[in-house]
Amino acid sequence: MDCLAQPAVLQSLNNDDKSVKASLYETDCGVMTPTRSSLRFPPGTLMGGAGVHMSWRTNRELVITYPAKIDIEFAVSKIRGVKIYLRPQTP
Repeated sequence: MDCLAQPAVLQSLNNDDKSVKASLYETDCGVMTPTRSSLRFPPGTLMGGAGVHMSWRTNRELVITYPAKIDIEFAVSKIRGVKIYLRPQTP
């Protein structure tokens, strides 16, 4: 069964020179499925998981933090000239 819930925007950030925008979305399909977070650089999706946060280090470096207990399903290290750093956070 497919989830019909619309993703909610949790955070959108432009880099300093406004040349790249990253948006963090969350989709909650109910108690029988995990809540999903996804990072998107329009028009694509980069990664999924829950509890993800992001911040720009420089105009071309984006830092993604997430709870260490999450299993990252898919991630890329660079897209559209932006290097992506994954940082698991322990409690």
